[in-house]
Amino acid sequence: MYFTDRGLEELADRRGEDQVTLGWLAERLREFVDLHPDAEAQVANIFKQIRLCVEAAGGTVDDIIKINFWVKDPAVGRKMLNGPWTEMFPDAASRPARHTLSLGANNPNHVTCDFMAVIG
Repeated sequence: MYFTDRGLEELADRRGEDQVTLGWLAERLREFVDLHPDAEAQVANIFKQIRLCVEAAGGTVDDIIKINFWVKDPAVGRKMLNGPWTEMFPDAASRPARHTLSLGANNPNHVTCDFMAVIG
């Protein structure tokens, strides 16, 4: 896997005519997490991807109205999220809603998210 916004496209180009199965992709994701187990790196990457996604849609992070985060341990996860959160949204009066939920214990990720933005 790649730390870029073009990871899947690059992966498809590299695989060419080979078949890609969900099992194969799951194994690559497990390898990626094994190589990058650092929760802080995953948190930094997720904030980068949030920004890239909203900008690719023609918006800015100011257009985000809600973000849900799933973390292995919500108490610890909230603390990991706070630094990048206040960096991305420095004005406490205009931050989007944020909910932090628990990931399943067997999930290989430390953090994942979804978000909603109103653009236009």
